[in-house]
Amino acid sequence: MDFLVLFLFYLALVLIGAVMICICSKTHRLKGLVRGGAQIFSYIIPGCLQRAILRLLHYLFHTRNHTFVILHLTLQGMVYAEYTWEIFGYCRALEFSLYSLSLPYLLLIVNLFFFSLSCVTDPGTITKANELLFLQVYEFDEVMFPKNARCSTCDLRKPARSKHCSVCNRCVHRFDHHCVWVNNCIGAWNTRYFLIYLLTLTASAAAVATVSTVFLVQLVMVSDLYLETYVDDHGHFQVIDTVFLVQRLNSLQELQLLEIMCNYFQEQTKDSVRQIIFSSLFSPQGNKADDSRMSLLGKLVSMAVAVCRVPVLECAASWLQRTPVVYCVRLARALVDDYCCLVPGSVQTLKQIFSASPRFCCQFITSVTALYDLSSDDLIPPLDLLEMIVTWIFEDPRLILITFLNTPIAANLPIGFLELTPLTGLIRWCVKAPLAYKRKKKPSLSNGHVTSKAAQDSGGMDRDSHLLYSKLHLSILQVLMMLQVHLTEKNLYGRLGLILFDHMVPLVEEINRLADELNPLNASQEIELSLDRLAQALQVAMASGALLCTRDDLRTLCSRLPHNNLLQLVISGPVQQSPHAALPPGFYPHIHTPPLGYGAVPAHPAAHPALPAHPGHTFLSGMAFPFRPIR
Repeated sequence: MDFLVLFLFYLALVLIGAVMICICSKTHRLKGLVRGGAQIFSYIIPGCLQRAILRLLHYLFHTRNHTFVILHLTLQGMVYAEYTWEIFGYCRALEFSLYSLSLPYLLLIVNLFFFSLSCVTDPGTITKANELLFLQVYEFDEVMFPKNARCSTCDLRKPARSKHCSVCNRCVHRFDHHCVWVNNCIGAWNTRYFLIYLLTLTASAAAVATVSTVFLVQLVMVSDLYLETYVDDHGHFQVIDTVFLVQRLNSLQELQLLEIMCNYFQEQTKDSVRQIIFSSLFSPQGNKADDSRMSLLGKLVSMAVAVCRVPVLECAASWLQRTPVVYCVRLARALVDDYCCLVPGSVQTLKQIFSASPRFCCQFITSVTALYDLSSDDLIPPLDLLEMIVTWIFEDPRLILITFLNTPIAANLPIGFLELTPLTGLIRWCVKAPLAYKRKKKPSLSNGHVTSKAAQDSGGMDRDSHLLYSKLHLSILQVLMMLQVHLTEKNLYGRLGLILFDHMVPLVEEINRLADELNPLNASQEIELSLDRLAQALQVAMASGALLCTRDDLRTLCSRLPHNNLLQLVISGPVQQSPHAALPPGFYPHIHTPPLGYGAVPAHPAAHPALPAHPGHTFLSGMAFPFRPIR
């Protein structure tokens, strides 16, 4: 309703201004008001600023420049971008005819064509060469157009119905006016182009307005919102009207509104209509109403989880996919508060939606991993939430790939939105968990020594949490091993990294910081476990094509981490990958150093007897290269 109120204010302001101009134009009051206002402002505005404003106005309206041409094209582009983004897709979902939706674009093409002609066509400039020709076109009336009149600037005889344009500095035959929007004079030779341009511009605006109006009317008719009712304070059924929507609802009215919404989305048979209504109701607009909108959305999705309204959950999944991550995190926090913190044991209700709406579960996991990044003790996921997510993924590891598998994907993903999969967030959980839980249970010091009881209680994660993160880590590795096939099927292998290297950089920095912070507290086991998990995740992610980077990138990234044998093995030696059926013969995977394209260098003659060969490493019998840890 805030947009409607602003639009009504704007419309009223325009009408009042138009009426005032019409009234004052018949008298000299308008000129007096303008002069009086200018005189008042002349005392307030500094002289240098006044001169700058006058120079700017002179440049805009009294010299030829492309300012208004660029402004016109920008405004027209914004209008059609809004039409394409807000109207076209929704109308296609409502089965509008493609011809009626394409009519504004056809008119736009014609309009731009004649706009270009109006800009570049000579309006009928009078020169020495064509002066005599123009003198014979119209007769002189000796009143407005005397026969022997000359233009002092151009030094030419002025034909009838011609005029000198001070902006273009030329005489124009059958001059009408100088239009700043086309940066050209409107004269005898381009008047027809200009009139067709104005006609097509009006027609395109009318077409866009007509399609938008029909869309809004049909949306209201299809949604049947005008038939919904609510119970007032006296127990009577009332039809939903504007007053009901704009007033501040009490708890009972809010509950009734949520019930109406749940029932509507459940009973609506067309998924496209559901998505349009849901998006129009809850898409962030960047204004003060977003807080109320997000609060109502959290309650609606929470109710949908409680009563298992699958259509609402599917709409929420689509909403999470196309909404900035800051709003997705707020919805995830509302659900976690309702089902994991507010009422003990209510997480079982949330757990049951796994079979009802896997798509929502996937998006919910992605939002939760963005919310709980383990950067502080308050951002460690609750045990009930962790257990539920691990149970979901362990039962069906493909759950976290649902959005990726069912979404058309471009090589470049948008920034500021949820990722296609929660893989990065889940890897962060598994890798940081041992250190984060160890930090949470720091032992207290007594006379500079750790007390025995505190030392016993500060062992990091308890057994339940340790097992849950281990199961989660195993599931992640299994999912990463599946990804190579799916990336190949979508023709994205080597082109799209589902785990961005830029997201690994802050993770490694946080591990290094936590390791430095916990090192005096005898956290060697936790550090070793974190680095082992990091190494395993990096190796499998690179081998499957989920992480696009080279070993040189890894060396630079992991150079400051504490020493870990497995991590050093991953970043030191080439990993022989089994040939992939979808890859061309001789393809060298992106995680290896490519072989040199030079021939073999002939061996130099031996200057001394060969040294005896060293025995191979017994601890890595299958390794074809020496393992040299980077210190």
